[in-house]
Amino acid sequence: MNDIILEPARAYKEVYSKTFPENANKLFDELVEKSKVKVDENRAAAKAYRKKENEVATATKKLNGKKAIRVLLILAIIALMIIGIVYAPMIWVLLVNAALSIGIILYIVKKLTPIIQTLRDHKEDLEEQAKELYNKAEKLLKPLLDLFDSTMTTQLIEQTVPLLQIDKNYDMRRFDYLNGKYGLSEDWGSDVSTLKVMSGEIIGNPFIIEKILTHAMGMETYTGSITITWTEYDYVDGKRVARHCSQVLTASVTKPKPFFTEGTRLIYGNEAAPDLNFSRMPSHAERMDEDDIERHVRRGSRKIRRKAKKEIASGFTEMGNEEFDVLFGALDRDNEVEFRLLFTPLAQKNLLTLMKGGSPFGDDFAFTKDNCINIIESEHSQNWNFDSPSERYFTYDIDICRQLFVDLNSDDFRHIFFDLAPLLSIPLYQHHKPKEYIYKEKYERNYTVKEAEVLANAFDVSVFRDPFADTPQLLKTRLVSTVDGEDTVEVSSLSYNGIPRVDYIPMWGRDGNLHNVPVHWVEYIRAVNTGYMSIAESDISDREHRKQAKQSKHDIYLHNLRAKIV
Repeated sequence: MNDIILEPARAYKEVYSKTFPENANKLFDELVEKSKVKVDENRAAAKAYRKKENEVATATKKLNGKKAIRVLLILAIIALMIIGIVYAPMIWVLLVNAALSIGIILYIVKKLTPIIQTLRDHKEDLEEQAKELYNKAEKLLKPLLDLFDSTMTTQLIEQTVPLLQIDKNYDMRRFDYLNGKYGLSEDWGSDVSTLKVMSGEIIGNPFIIEKILTHAMGMETYTGSITITWTEYDYVDGKRVARHCSQVLTASVTKPKPFFTEGTRLIYGNEAAPDLNFSRMPSHAERMDEDDIERHVRRGSRKIRRKAKKEIASGFTEMGNEEFDVLFGALDRDNEVEFRLLFTPLAQKNLLTLMKGGSPFGDDFAFTKDNCINIIESEHSQNWNFDSPSERYFTYDIDICRQLFVDLNSDDFRHIFFDLAPLLSIPLYQHHKPKEYIYKEKYERNYTVKEAEVLANAFDVSVFRDPFADTPQLLKTRLVSTVDGEDTVEVSSLSYNGIPRVDYIPMWGRDGNLHNVPVHWVEYIRAVNTGYMSIAESDISDREHRKQAKQSKHDIYLHNLRAKIV
């Protein structure tokens, strides 16, 4: 094992941030050579396309300018008509207005409209020429585009950090390992569905990254208002004077509402410190300067000292490093011996560098340890799409294509690496290699519950959702049968049909009357729908599938698996 991996923040800055783009560029060069793309011809066509696009933009600007003049002239005619109506008795005004209006109309019809039509035709011709140039450039690049495969991201990550291995899919053996050895549950419950999943291992210790959809019922407050008016009378200097008054009456109602929330997390198994449990939240130390950190640590240290005195019977004690103790937190830890065994001086130094460094993400991660299971939830990964579809590189220009290939893959690597970084910062985790695990000889199903949910969620939303539903859907799967290498599963969709309602809330106004204030709200009716799909291993890659046919509404290829609606 390369010792630099034991200092992940330094490893990324000094090594991986440079070697990954180098590896990505090298792979891109290999693909270009294999595709035999005519690079110079593509660049020439792409340049011609961009030049033509500039001409289209110029023509569009001229066309819009003439159209704006026509609108202004039409508004001038309308203004002249209004002036004529106002000054109808004055004959000379009518004559002047009529002459001006006729002159403007003749100018619009005879001169301006033909110019506009000519500019429009010219713009459309340029757009057609630009389209042809784009298609030509894209066609020249197609042999390269056909070579892209979603597994290339994995290939580049493993090449850059050989200790990090990523599975082609989250299979039963990986689940059996995490479940049997580390106690990871197969399913998180009926209100959680897996949207995406990636699994692998680092130095033999397994992990999964999953994007989940969580459903929960909560309460929503709706408000409504009306404005009431009335007249009050006062006497001023002996005279009765009317005073007009108004008041806005606002009412609210609170009703049940379903909430669907997406979240991404990394789950990692390691047998080191198996009896330790703790949790910590981000400190965002990267947003503080040294003075802010010093003040924050000073205040936090006082709280920790009070906690240590108060909970002396429980065994809680302060760490020797106040800055680490405050910034990392984990004050709910329940095993001081194992906590210190895990967070050695090097681990503390690594985590402080990670939390305070600010590049690229800083301390934006929550860290939970539940015996042998570690969960990292980082803010930077919540909107990260880690499916790595190869279509994201598709464009017309080889140079733009290279930039997309390098940048998007580098972004994927950055997200994965810095989700793992808090765990890589702990040397004991890297030095602890798991003992040999005895796998089951046979499993009741071929594919995991999570992969089944990912495949179900990959279908078009209309496939399983109730046709009358208005909300997102949460999909759960249940094994129906297993025949050889194929699983048939039932897919249940939970969503809601929103029905508009109105409640009238009586409220007293300052006019002394009772008023009904309408409050519009939505009643959500559960909509449950059921379908079935089969899952089997696929022999073709997404690249080969792309060549054969477009992915249909009822046929999905993902993670070397094929799912079909049955």
